[in-house]
Amino acid sequence: MKKFSTAVFFFLMSSALGANLSTKNKTVPVTSSTPSSVPAVLASPATTTLKLSPRARIETQAPVASPTFITQSFSSLRSQLLFLNAIDVILAPSISTIQAGQVLGGVHQSVFAVGTLHQQTSFDVVRSWQKIIDPTNGQLLGIVGKRIGKVELVLAADSNNALHEFIVTQAWSELSTGDLLLPAARDERSNPVFDKQATQGQAASGRITTLMREGIWAGTLDVVAINLGTQQGMHAGATLSVLKQAKMNHTSALTISSQSVMQTIATLFVFDVNELAAFAVVMQASDVISVGDSVVSIRTPSK
Repeated sequence: MKKFSTAVFFFLMSSALGANLSTKNKTVPVTSSTPSSVPAVLASPATTTLKLSPRARIETQAPVASPTFITQSFSSLRSQLLFLNAIDVILAPSISTIQAGQVLGGVHQSVFAVGTLHQQTSFDVVRSWQKIIDPTNGQLLGIVGKRIGKVELVLAADSNNALHEFIVTQAWSELSTGDLLLPAARDERSNPVFDKQATQGQAASGRITTLMREGIWAGTLDVVAINLGTQQGMHAGATLSVLKQAKMNHTSALTISSQSVMQTIATLFVFDVNELAAFAVVMQASDVISVGDSVVSIRTPSK
C-alpha cells in the first residue's frame, strides 16, 4: 500500500510540473488597438511573428512614362532649339536697349530693337547660341538658336534704323542686348516619336558636332548636334549608335589594331533635322560623349 501511494504521488507531481512548463511555453496572442498595416491574411493568428509574402516584400517600381509624357518632352525640346543660318542672324531685328537702361529684361518690361519688321507684330526672342561646325572638314552647318521668350510690338518706328518698342510677354531666360527677334512660329510641327517612317531609312554615318551644354562631355538626356541632315537621308525619329574607339590592354594592342575596334557607348534619338545637321537627345550612355565621336544609324527591319 505504501509503495502504491508513493507511485501515485510521483505521478501527480510529474503531471503538475508538465502542465506548468506547458503554460510557460504557450504563445499568447498579442492584441493592439492600432490597426496593423500588414494584411490579415499574412499574419499568423496565434503568434506575434508576421510573415510577408514575396510580393509584399518587393519594392514597387516607378510607373513607366506614358506616350503622352514622351511626346510632350520632345515637343518641348523642338520648341526651344532651332536651326539658324547666317542670313537669319544678319537680317533679323535685334534688341538694342532694355527699359530704363537695364542690362537684363523680363516679363512686362519694354525692350527696343532695330531692324525690318516686315509687318509682323509677334516675335520669338532667340539667342544665337552655338555654331554647328563639321569636325571632318570645318564647314559651317548652321547656328543653334535657343528660344528664350516672346515679345509683342507696342510702337513701330518710322524707319528701320530707329528703335521699335516691344513689351515682353513671356520669358524663360533673362533677355539681353543682341538677342534676335524672329517672327513667332504659328505652326505646330508634328512630333516624330511615333512616326511610322522613323524606323525605316537608309544607313548613315557621321560625327558629333556640337554639345548643347557647358563643358566638353555629354551624357544621358543631354542634347547634341550631328553632321547628318536631310541631304544625307536623316529624318526626325531616327535612332543612332555612338561609337568610340575601344580601350584595349597592352597584350591585345600587340595583336589587334586599335583603329579597327569600335564599341557602342550611347544611343541617340533624332528629334529635329535640317538640310545639313540634326538635333538628337542622348537616350542612354555608358561612357561620356565628345565632339568628333562617330555615329551610325540603327536600322529597324521593315515588317
